[in-house]
Amino acid sequence: MRDIHISIIIPTFNSATYIKRGFFDKYIKNCKKLIRNRYRVSFIVFDNASGDNTRDLIVSKYPNIDLIYSFYNLGYAKAVNYAIQYSFHKYNSDFFIVSDHDAYPGNGCFYKIIKFMENDPKAAFVQPLVKQLPNKKKIYSAGHTYLSNGNCVTIKNYNKSLEFVEILSGSILCTGIKAKALLKTGLLDERFYIYFESNDICFRFRKAGFKNYCLLKATAYHERDLDRNTLIQKFFIKRNKLLFWYKHDKKKFKKFLDLAKREFKEFEKYFNKVDYITTQDEVNLVKYLALKESLCYLSELKHSKYKEPSLKDFAKFNQIVYNDKKVFIS
Repeated sequence: MRDIHISIIIPTFNSATYIKRGFFDKYIKNCKKLIRNRYRVSFIVFDNASGDNTRDLIVSKYPNIDLIYSFYNLGYAKAVNYAIQYSFHKYNSDFFIVSDHDAYPGNGCFYKIIKFMENDPKAAFVQPLVKQLPNKKKIYSAGHTYLSNGNCVTIKNYNKSLEFVEILSGSILCTGIKAKALLKTGLLDERFYIYFESNDICFRFRKAGFKNYCLLKATAYHERDLDRNTLIQKFFIKRNKLLFWYKHDKKKFKKFLDLAKREFKEFEKYFNKVDYITTQDEVNLVKYLALKESLCYLSELKHSKYKEPSLKDFAKFNQIVYNDKKVFIS
């Protein structure tokens, strides 16, 4: 029986600050614990056209990382998909630990997640308990829940007597994903670009007979800059909510679509009255544009077919692999 292979996947974008502060060192520490327990490990970074010295830092500090980069920002979903396909093609990975550049794992996080997934054949998606930096006592995510208006919010409370809980969907932050599940469901839906891509794949895992969990005894930390790219975040959250419900619950989708159409008309009425748009209107403008794009996009979906990328597909000429190491740590 061959050794189990685990691939760590991190997309980066202008991530030099996090690398300098030692976030990647936490990943290395977790990888070493896996290796001591006879797992094979590879570490793949997909750089989304960083404008700082992210790539130089990775090459100089972590020469055994497989570094892939693009000449333009592909978005989170496409970057993760390519890195997963690359690692499956090269290493025949059994599990993937997928994260983001502004998060890092706590002690033994990866080992706990992988052991849990090995012991539960139905476990497709296992996130740790994610705490918020700089206040490590504050919970960022113990999974997702959904409000009556269709919005997704992260779960902030949990039963401390439990080791794990089953969840509808979760956050992709130091999260374990099983290759066998991806072979059945496909990868992230790249139409989401950012936001709701984890919700979507978790719902697809459940429809395929798998389960999603938050492993409460495993911890990760996330430094979410609430002011950075706020308008971009608002745009994609607003846009992607309708796409998500269109895919997964047509009854709820119809309800949220009617609400979106009414909201869009109100925005349109308002903007038709003003002579020009000021900075005070920028949030409403972003919501208006997000609704406009999602409504146009949804009308196109009725006439198009989309299939999520396959784990087995790998277009090796699409991106550049800067480092191409055989193994991560021997």
